[in-house]
Amino acid sequence: MHAVIMILVPLILAHLVVPVRAGDDQTFLSRGTLLAGLLQAGISYVLVGRWAMWFLPVAVLILHVLLTGLMTLLRPRGKLLAVVSVEFGGALLLFGLSVVVIRSTGRSVPEWVARLDPLYPLILVHLMGILATVGLGSRVVEAAVEPLQVQLTAQREKQEASGAAPVQGLIDGGRTIGMLERSLMYILIVMGQIAAVGFLIAAKSIFRIGEITEKGNRMEAEYILIGTLWSFLFGISSAALTLALLQWLGLR
Repeated sequence: MHAVIMILVPLILAHLVVPVRAGDDQTFLSRGTLLAGLLQAGISYVLVGRWAMWFLPVAVLILHVLLTGLMTLLRPRGKLLAVVSVEFGGALLLFGLSVVVIRSTGRSVPEWVARLDPLYPLILVHLMGILATVGLGSRVVEAAVEPLQVQLTAQREKQEASGAAPVQGLIDGGRTIGMLERSLMYILIVMGQIAAVGFLIAAKSIFRIGEITEKGNRMEAEYILIGTLWSFLFGISSAALTLALLQWLGLR
């Protein structure tokens, strides 16, 4: 199983570097999709390091196109459903591809990979964990709060129509804050500083206390709290799973 996982890790890493996105106008087989698929296929081929496995990048390209089609199909039914289905389905398909690679080439690793052991798999797992915690976390959190964003936008339009001063924030400010806080969570959890995560949560709560207590901003305050809790939940879970994987593989 360890051999399969060490094929799966670089495949998932490449998948996270080149995330699947819904096609425009319900069209998923486009030039952009093919270019993204080729990029993911190339990264997968290089990271896996089994040069004779010519079918590997071809399979990754096909999977990327299929997952883009699934994302495009499910996107109108809800962004969260689309993201979760694509990521979970993609992980299962890449696991199956990892099994095929192991059965075709055996459990032996390429010589250049063996020379870098255990540094190379350690770096790959950490990169996968960071990209999952930060990048995938952003997509999941944004998808989870999308229905709330619609309500918040409608509320702001009503406030502007009534002459009230609109509450404005920085463009992509919330997303940047979320990415930074999950990055800090990942670092703290991997370093074993679990208690420090509590201080991080408390610090953010203090900065948001004005928005939470002001009655006129109740909807926005609830939106911020829900998004924050989603971010914390995903960040802690992703970092903890990465740490468990490192321990299981004997890399920690």
